[in-house]
Amino acid sequence: MSQQQHNDDCKTCSVIIELIDFGIGTCYSNLQNKFHNYQKDLIKWMNNRDRVDDRFLPIEFMHDRSFVVDYFKKFPHNFESVADEFKNDKQVIKEVVRNLGCLLTFASDELKNDREVVLEAVKQDGSTLQYASNELRNDHEIVLEAVKQEGEALEYASNELRNDN
Repeated sequence: MSQQQHNDDCKTCSVIIELIDFGIGTCYSNLQNKFHNYQKDLIKWMNNRDRVDDRFLPIEFMHDRSFVVDYFKKFPHNFESVADEFKNDKQVIKEVVRNLGCLLTFASDELKNDREVVLEAVKQDGSTLQYASNELRNDHEIVLEAVKQEGEALEYASNELRNDN
């Protein structure tokens, strides 16, 4: 074969990908465990940082419930970047608003109308009443809890409750 033929053949070479079936035996299990442990260690490392740039968080972490809750408890400043699935996840939102009530602003409309979630948020920060649904701004217990935390929260209550004597 001439050098020219060899070069032409290499230009049209195709890549052969060989799939390996790890589904049988302990090989798959070992690989899965190794990957899972690696992720847990990396998540632990990330959560123990004093500062992490949210732009460089691995995508797979932003879809991991435990990471999202732990991370945004410590670094709540960029919660709007969290995956939409968590903005509608009652447990996640309850956890993060328990630490920083104003994160209720990023919750789905459905959760802004959830009594438990809003109550957690206003217990932490009364002014988060402003992000609650109109229905819950008319809820006596929620408004009372918000005003206990911050007297000025009364301005976010429904007209009916504000004018209640």
